Amino acid sequence: MLEEKIMEMVMDHYDNPRNFGKLDGSDVVQRGGNQGCGDNITIYMNIHDCVLTDISFDGEGCIISQAATSLLTEIVKGKTVDEINKLDTDFLKGLIGKDIIIRRPQCSKLGLETIKFGIKNFDRGREDPCNKDI
Repeated sequence: MLEEKIMEMVMDHYDNPRNFGKLDGSDVVQRGGNQGCGDNITIYMNIHDCVLTDISFDGEGCIISQAATSLLTEIVKGKTVDEINKLDTDFLKGLIGKDIIIRRPQCSKLGLETIKFGIKNFDRGREDPCNKDI
């Protein structure tokens, strides 16, 4: 039953992606892709005082990559950079299910990896980076 509910949610986010489209005036524009299956996304983010204040994405690809990215945009909006950087594969397992992660790891992680990479690039060269490790 749980797997059925997860698939319904995944299909809903694929058919009706949330936060889809270019975000004008974004602080961060980060592209990501999965060469193996042809997934391509672009993440647009606004970050203020180390909080992700707005996010959107566009792209094309498989159901998993697009749905997982749509789900993530809803979850990370309003979170701090530190909170986002703590999200990992275990978090994704809880979000879209262990079976999907195991079968399609690259597709499942594309959105999260692209968001994190975009934040890292945003911090580079800043006097007061959100990620103190940079």
